[in-house]
Amino acid sequence: SLVNSTISSKAVHIGDVYYGEHKIPRHLTPDPFFPEVFLGREQELKAIHDKLFTPGGNLLLLVNGEGGVGKTSLTAKYYRTYADQYAHLAWVLSEKNIAGALLQLAIPLGLSFDEKMDGSERIKLLLQALTNLHEPCLLVIDNANEISDLEANYQRLRQLPNFHLLLTTRITNFEQADTHRIEGLPEDKALELFHKHYPQFQPQ
Repeated sequence: SLVNSTISSKAVHIGDVYYGEHKIPRHLTPDPFFPEVFLGREQELKAIHDKLFTPGGNLLLLVNGEGGVGKTSLTAKYYRTYADQYAHLAWVLSEKNIAGALLQLAIPLGLSFDEKMDGSERIKLLLQALTNLHEPCLLVIDNANEISDLEANYQRLRQLPNFHLLLTTRITNFEQADTHRIEGLPEDKALELFHKHYPQFQPQ
């Protein structure tokens, strides 16, 4: 019986992960949109998973292709499909640069910065906090399209050996990272996808 028991417990929320007394949410950011209609990319999901989970493989993968071809949708589907295989997950948008996108994770990690700290010092503290998380973790950086920005932040990203890093990008050649090229769907799948989204259109 638990009546008069001296046992006590923390207030636990589903998805919280405890590091000592420090609580960090399993989902560091809101989940990405869910592509309700997903056709013709099933083998690519598995290929991305295999590349990231192969022992000794490159844990930074560029999902690249032309604009509008489906890079973000494919990566969002990967995020949702394999979420249960990761200790923590995060999805950030590179609106201005990768460093700025990474700093969005400071709040869920419980970090605060001295006002006198510059961006490099803040990133250093952030990376230290990220490397303390259980592995594997997944970090998606969406819309990382500037080669100079990727070059400037590559070594920072490589400091996260406990993370699988997926970057959606239009960059076609970056020797330091593996790539997974996304092409347009075959015509039959493209038409099927169109009909799913626009059922009111007449077949002709």
